[in-house]
Amino acid sequence: MHNGHLTMIETVLRSYDSIIIGIGSSNKSRTYKNPFTFEERKFMIENSLQLKIPFEIVGIPDFGNNEKWIAWIDDNIDFDVFVSNAKNELDIFKEYGFDTKTIKLRDGYLSSTKVRELMIDSKDIKDMVPEVVSKFIDDINLKLVWI
Repeated sequence: MHNGHLTMIETVLRSYDSIIIGIGSSNKSRTYKNPFTFEERKFMIENSLQLKIPFEIVGIPDFGNNEKWIAWIDDNIDFDVFVSNAKNELDIFKEYGFDTKTIKLRDGYLSSTKVRELMIDSKDIKDMVPEVVSKFIDDINLKLVWI
């Protein structure tokens, strides 16, 4: 959970009365792309947000197959529109007939990949993540390595 995620959520909040926040790859953890467990990611999100509208956080597992993935989402999550800045995911949802909305973010948008790379290089990420996330990472003493 980094400050770019907060910006995305704040952008979505301007248009909706409630939101569902999906955590992708919820069945994967302690890998380069998914260094945290689903519960750890959920904790960081819940404790970073100060929302005044109803929200829900759901885990979305990977299947390695778009058809299975989208079918699981359709069967398990009740939503009206999929909102993201991720072109690949937006394309998949559109292909399967879901209503989508693209979030346009400013240049220099912070990415999870960039944050992970800095963590691997033992660089300070405190300005890039909510304070609760920085403290959480320090508390669990997470160290990322290239695999």
